Formats: sequence, C-alpha cells, structure tokens
Amino acid sequence: MGGAASRLFAAEGAQVGIVDRNSEAAAATVAEIKTAGGQAMFAVADV
Repeated sequence: MGGAASRLFAAEGAQVGIVDRNSEAAAATVAEIKTAGGQAMFAVADV
C-alpha cells in the first residue's frame, strides 16, 4: 500500500504497518502519521 493510502487508513483509526526498502522514506511516513495522531510502525524489507 502506498504512503497516501497508509495516511488515509491511519486517519480513519487503523493501526498501520509500513514495509519499504528505504528506511528513511518509511520513517518519514510513520512520522507524518504519528504527528497527525495516528499509530504506525515500519519494517525494512525487499520483497
């Protein structure tokens, strides 16, 4: 799922898990979600 979808689901109350090859991008998305009051975490993987 993309960053926009992750932010949308989090805004609706979902706890979001993000998997990305780029840890900086994933951390930035998690930070945006948390700043907006949502819950998120990330893991780095190349799947």
